[in-house]
Amino acid sequence: DADNVPHYPEWRITFTEHTTSGIVRNTVSVDIDTAGRVAAVFFGIRGEVSDEELDSGEYIPEATAVSLALEQFAAEGHGVDLEHFTVTATLRESKGTVCWMLYFEENKNPDGGYAFAWQQCYWMVLDASSGAWISTSVGR
Repeated sequence: DADNVPHYPEWRITFTEHTTSGIVRNTVSVDIDTAGRVAAVFFGIRGEVSDEELDSGEYIPEATAVSLALEQFAAEGHGVDLEHFTVTATLRESKGTVCWMLYFEENKNPDGGYAFAWQQCYWMVLDASSGAWISTSVGR
């Protein structure tokens, strides 16, 4: 990730470990400051479950996960839809199980602004086997 504002961190580089089927096992993120120095390193925690066990599971499709997330957002009263938001969906191992990690980021309006004075973003976590809701986080 990069931007043009001179602040810390200027860059965040993320290394991601995957199973052969693409499930994210772990990440390591490195923040680089404006002087080009390593400012911080963040290590994830890898579960004890084997890649083979994770890859052999049956998980709901991405489209189903997105639909379930939109239903959950509506139930929570959040105005999230696919017309105004872009979604990124990732299968991720978490504490020995696999979850859908869904990130919804608000798109700019035709006038270049957002529905509110700032960009809205939401994270939704669902159990990848059952589709059960785990958590919702709101950011901006």
